[in-house]
Amino acid sequence: MLRRVEELSRGSRVRVGIGYASQGDAAVSTAARAEAEGLGPIELYDAPTDLLDALTDGTIDAAVRGTLSSHDVLPLLLDRTGVTSADRAVVMDLGGNRTFVLAPVGIDEGRDLGERWNIMKGAASLVSSLGLEPRAAVMAMGREEDLDRGEAISISVRECDALKDAAKAEGIPAECVGIRVERAVEVGNVIIAPDGVTGNLIFRSLHLIAGHESWGAVALGVLPLVFVDTSREKDDYMGPIHLARAMASRAPNREEASSP
Repeated sequence: MLRRVEELSRGSRVRVGIGYASQGDAAVSTAARAEAEGLGPIELYDAPTDLLDALTDGTIDAAVRGTLSSHDVLPLLLDRTGVTSADRAVVMDLGGNRTFVLAPVGIDEGRDLGERWNIMKGAASLVSSLGLEPRAAVMAMGREEDLDRGEAISISVRECDALKDAAKAEGIPAECVGIRVERAVEVGNVIIAPDGVTGNLIFRSLHLIAGHESWGAVALGVLPLVFVDTSREKDDYMGPIHLARAMASRAPNREEASSP
């Protein structure tokens, strides 16, 4: 999946903006390196309002949060786009051909079955837009044999089956893997966590503790506007820039001239 993202990025002509908190930080240095590699233009913004103005008025084709504060950027993004949730889906790579989109990852996202279904459809569409067949691994707070271990667990397992069946009805191969995250990363390129808190914990464990690669999180809720959320803890933003460029190149109705 990451190879496909990079191919689309390098073959596109799009304008990306990235936010930065201070001169010389990782967002600034990565932007300079990206332009040197022919991935420009990369516009730098130190104010969330300026970054989002540029995205919504078409000055840039895609935005990367970079090192700007999530607290400052995300509420403004929701206000400018009129949506209630960003519905972020993070692109991750564990090596060994295990690359996937994980969602929900915002702690206030994916709070009920309907929200997770919308997120699952969006994540599957994201994978399809890259020219890949989505395969969904749906998670729950337990397994089938855990139905008698508490109401919350029972509801979660039943909703896992409901999401699996709904996905299959839409032609998306899907498996309810329960609590087995180790199974999810083996069978799915779309992984749906039981809720945003669980998804956030999975992301932090795999990326910030285990050191596996993340190329940022696409805000599914604001598409076709392309916004890639990132962690301020990163020391390199080349992956999120590639992801933003690839997504912008596949935006609906975009008339793009491919690079020679």
